[in-house]
Amino acid sequence: MRKMILAAAAFGAVMLAVACGGGISQSQDCKDYITCYEKTPGATKGSLDSTYGPMGTCWSTGVQATADSCTSTCKSEISTLKTDFPDAGC
Repeated sequence: MRKMILAAAAFGAVMLAVACGGGISQSQDCKDYITCYEKTPGATKGSLDSTYGPMGTCWSTGVQATADSCTSTCKSEISTLKTDFPDAGC
C-alpha cells in the first residue's frame, strides 16, 4: 500500500511539473537569438517572447522534442541574423 501511495505521489509531482512547464528551461541559444534579434533594425522588443522567451510555448509544453526543435530554430535564426545584420553586435 505504501509503495502505491509513493508511486501516486511521484506521478502527481511529475504531472504537476509538466502542466506547469517545469523541467524544461529556455535554451541559451534561444536567449542569444532574442538578444540578437532585438539589436536588429525594426525589431520589436519582446516579439519573440511568447514562443522563444523563458515562459514561451517552446518550454511550457514540457515536451523535450518541442524544446529541441525550438533550440534548433534559434540556432539557425541567429546564424541568419548574424549574416543579414553583421553590425548588430550579435
